[in-house]
Amino acid sequence: MPWISVDERKPETTNQFELFLIVSDKGIGVAHYDAFGGFGSVVVSGNVHYSHHVITHWAPLPKPPSQQ
Repeated sequence: MPWISVDERKPETTNQFELFLIVSDKGIGVAHYDAFGGFGSVVVSGNVHYSHHVITHWAPLPKPPSQQ
């Protein structure tokens, strides 16, 4: 799974609850994204931070394992 630079492109989603993996100045975590507000509800290492993150890269979450 390659990381995508936010300078290269942003996530394309219409689901404001879809989560993405992110890399920020505070570490690796998850966040949701919307086209108007950008990345929000960022969680890094179990800590929720709603602002003051410099997000540099993102990646979609992998698909869950299949139940067989």
